[in-house]
This record gives sequence, C-alpha cells and structure tokens, in this order.
Amino acid sequence: MKSAGINGKGGFYQLRRAVGKNLVVAGVPVTTVSQVLGHTDISNTKQYIALDTQNLKVCALDFDGIRPRRWSE
Repeated sequence: MKSAGINGKGGFYQLRRAVGKNLVVAGVPVTTVSQVLGHTDISNTKQYIALDTQNLKVCALDFDGIRPRRWSE
C-alpha cells in the first residue's frame, strides 16, 4: 500500500475508494463501477465516491465578461 502512496488507517478501503473515483472520473458508468467493486447495491458504491472538487472546477462555467444586472434595469 505504501508503494502506491496510500498511508494511514483503512489502506485497503482508501484503495477501493481511489479505484472507484478514478473509474468514474474516466467516464465509467457508476453501475459498472459498482460491479467492479463487487457491490450488489449501487448506494454502497456511491459512498466510495467522494466529492471531487478538482473535477468540478473543470466543468464550472466561466462568468468573465458577464455584467451583473440590477433588478431595476
């Protein structure tokens, strides 16, 4: 686990979470990720997939150049 850069408590579960997250980021459907992880219920898979703020930033809308409008205009 250490050679994979996974330290601390819950190493195996950190590895599973990383695999699940990386598969989802790569575009693999959550249902397929669930099968890879051996889950019978997809809600278990969703617990392994943490909020990924780095990837959310990539899909955020760019508001540069948009002037806020006042209600009185």
